[in-house]
Amino acid sequence: MDNAGQGIPGVTITAEGGVAPVVTDTTGRYVLEASSGQRTLTFTHPDFFSHSETVQVASDAATELPQRALIRTPDGTGLYVLSGTEVLPLPAARLKRQTRSVQGSKLRSYCISGPKGTATPVPAGETQFVDMTASPWRLFKLDSDGCAYRDARDPAGRWVVQYRDKPAVVPSHTQSNAAFTAATLAEGTYFVADWGGFFVSDPEDPDHYTGRLLRIDG
Repeated sequence: MDNAGQGIPGVTITAEGGVAPVVTDTTGRYVLEASSGQRTLTFTHPDFFSHSETVQVASDAATELPQRALIRTPDGTGLYVLSGTEVLPLPAARLKRQTRSVQGSKLRSYCISGPKGTATPVPAGETQFVDMTASPWRLFKLDSDGCAYRDARDPAGRWVVQYRDKPAVVPSHTQSNAAFTAATLAEGTYFVADWGGFFVSDPEDPDHYTGRLLRIDG
């Protein structure tokens, strides 16, 4: 079924062991004949990501499996976040660089420009990203002032990081032209920065840096 709970016609189900594949009917139902024991089923459809799982097939009766929700493939390229079986786009956002002097020290901050209320909300815990050939990116948690990064110039003239919370993003798997990655995220708002060794500046406004916004709800 899809994320609205509707059966999906035209899903092909294959099983290991030379079993003939079958296709779901107009209501999303199917009957597959397989010998008893553990069998790995794979569900494929042109408009959805494929899904594989191992099931136990009974030897003396029909095995009725619970409904499975398939994840619809996004229409376009770019970066998405997975919420349940829904693939959600991330709204565009920008950081603004501000430089100031405090007691003779130069400080820089890279903080969100504009309201944070447009962020895509996702439950806390393991968050999965779906990268549909997006440009390189990095994930930063915003502090209480909405800043993703702060640094200061030391007496030797070097820039020293004052704040940076960059959660680890771990590759999960790839499928077609999509790369799945995962990060364990706590409650808060995150900036998904376009990345080129550092934040990527907006060509029309060099003091602003491009990316996307994500909100994690506790």
